Amino acid sequence: MGAFVIPRVLFRAQFPGLLRGSALVATINAIMLSLGAAKLKSLLNAIGPHSDAAPALLLVVAGLVSAFMARPGEHVLASRILVGPRAAVLLSGFLSYAAAISIVVGTDVVHELPGLQWTWWILASLSWLSVVVLGLAAALARNQKTA
Repeated sequence: MGAFVIPRVLFRAQFPGLLRGSALVATINAIMLSLGAAKLKSLLNAIGPHSDAAPALLLVVAGLVSAFMARPGEHVLASRILVGPRAAVLLSGFLSYAAAISIVVGTDVVHELPGLQWTWWILASLSWLSVVVLGLAAALARNQKTA
């Protein structure tokens, strides 16, 4: 009788810095969105109807996210392995853009504050979801043992 062998090959991303950095940026974003949602009325009163300070701060976080998205010269297999964490980082950056847009639109419509505040709480909740996904990805990459 013939014997045969079935090879088992396990792949994992060897980019702990990418995963930790992505989780850190997403956490900073989630904290900013949560604090903004909690203090939205004060924030809108402080920035005034024509200030660009708060949207600019939110766009800085979105800019940091782009640093973790682009990896020139990365192997195709590594790109495929990291598609989930990159999607979570992309979500976090998109939420910052959405919050900045809601401030720009919402400063002229102060009587719509409850709707704007609910929007911010939803954005903050989704941002915390991306933090959880990135934290799990970083923990799995760190704790997974190679065979």
